[in-house]
Amino acid sequence: MFKLLERFAIDLSNRLHLDGHNVTIIRFFDDADQNILESEVNEGVKIVTIRKKPGFDFSLIFKVFKYLRKLKPDVVHTHLNAFNYCF
Repeated sequence: MFKLLERFAIDLSNRLHLDGHNVTIIRFFDDADQNILESEVNEGVKIVTIRKKPGFDFSLIFKVFKYLRKLKPDVVHTHLNAFNYCF
C-alpha cells in the first residue's frame, strides 16, 4: 500500500509541476527506500526531509507548521499517517 501512495504522490507532484505549479514534497523520513522518490520526481519539484523520531513525534507538528507557514501553499495533500501532524 505504501508504494501505491508514494506512486500517487510522485505522479501528482510531477503533473502539477508540468502544469506550472510550484510543488514541494515534505517527507518525514530519509530512508534508503525513499531515495527512489528522488529519482522519479521532476527536477523542479522540491523535496524537503523532516527527520521524524520513532513513534509519535510531538515536535514534528511544529516542524510541519514551520514549513507550511514558510511555503504558504494553496493546497496541501497528505496521507493518513501524516494527517495527525498536519491537522
